Amino acid sequence: MLNSFTINAPIEVSHKQLANLLCPIFDWNDLRTRYWSIVKVAYRPTQEEIEDKSKYGEFAGYPYAMVNHRNFKIRVITEEDGTKIFNLADLKKGLQVMSDKYPHYFNHFINPNNHSSDYDFMRADHYLPDVFLQCCFYGEVIYS
Repeated sequence: MLNSFTINAPIEVSHKQLANLLCPIFDWNDLRTRYWSIVKVAYRPTQEEIEDKSKYGEFAGYPYAMVNHRNFKIRVITEEDGTKIFNLADLKKGLQVMSDKYPHYFNHFINPNNHSSDYDFMRADHYLPDVFLQCCFYGEVIYS
């Protein structure tokens, strides 16, 4: 007998949540995604835009996290599979893939403090940026 079922419901994701998810991917001291990719900003905001705290809030000055910029793009470079450029719509698709295929990680993204143990929290928090980037690039997790 089946004891549970899954439903798909719309979930609002803020630009801040997405920017926070991207930040570790651009941290050169953090090797979560560096073993299979290099990620770079693929657009150039003006100096005026970089300093616009009214529009970009705490992420002003950090082009990799200014996801609500009209030209926002990141470049993901891999040795084996080439280069892809992602805009905000592409990142939304990656979130949808993560939601569909890896609901545990997506749940951690939406509800980061809802875990049964500290170990579950630390594990999900550590791997989440990598899982997300692979969902964007490959449509699944191929490196574990």
